[in-house]
Amino acid sequence: MTGYGIAEKHIKSNIIYVEIKSVNSKTLDLKINLPEIFRPYEPDIRKYCSKHLVRGKIDMSISIESSKGNLPAFDLVLAKHYKSEINKLSKFLGLSSEISVNELLKLPNLITTSNIKTKIEWSFANKVCAIAISSLVAFRLKEGLFLEKDLIGRIKKIQSLLKKISNIAPQRIKKIRSRLSSNFDQIINHGKIDKNRFEQEVLYYLEKLDISEELTRLAGHLAYFTKELKLKNIAKGKKLGFISQEIGREINTIGAKSNDAKMQVLVVEMKDELEKIKEQLANVL
Repeated sequence: MTGYGIAEKHIKSNIIYVEIKSVNSKTLDLKINLPEIFRPYEPDIRKYCSKHLVRGKIDMSISIESSKGNLPAFDLVLAKHYKSEINKLSKFLGLSSEISVNELLKLPNLITTSNIKTKIEWSFANKVCAIAISSLVAFRLKEGLFLEKDLIGRIKKIQSLLKKISNIAPQRIKKIRSRLSSNFDQIINHGKIDKNRFEQEVLYYLEKLDISEELTRLAGHLAYFTKELKLKNIAKGKKLGFISQEIGREINTIGAKSNDAKMQVLVVEMKDELEKIKEQLANVL
């Protein structure tokens, strides 16, 4: 979600300049700083940003500078409007309508550094905004390629660890069965015990330790994550986040059932890779 974009365009004797920055956020948090003459068009900017940026904390700045050195000018239309409204108010209240130029200049927005006032001229500024936003999107896409490469590498690492666990799992069951059998021989030499009942308990215990279903589900989640990551749609961060939660659930269950030192080491490595994946997903739309 991080990115940066700038754009500028000359119109008449002015330069319209747009700068836009983006950092991570769970939602679209848009802050716009723009000249008063463009304030009526703020809803249009927000709508356009919502459509093309989707998520992120966005800081957008639109400014106008005179190509002649940013010389100030008076907004004569606004001054005339102020004078007319003051006369109406004076007539309504029955007061004198005398007002000096100095008093008039204290009213807001009479001094401006731009002569851009029409809707036609705003269309030029709108194009500059679109260019800056496109630049930001391009920045995001470029960063996304690096993120995709990193995420795929970490998923492959978990898949490699999963393969090692799958190879250990059958041996682990044999070791547990052998240990239980040895303990059984020691117990039976010191007293009576129902051998059939004991065998049932051993089978129940081994079934509780069986992780074949978890291994299958984890392999499926990893494949699903990779498939979603490679889709062309841009906004996929939330869905990948949900899949990573399911991956974590299966890894935790495998760890809880493992009862084997070597397998626990592999599970810890899996968790470490998954945490790094979750950190990276904070950068994904």
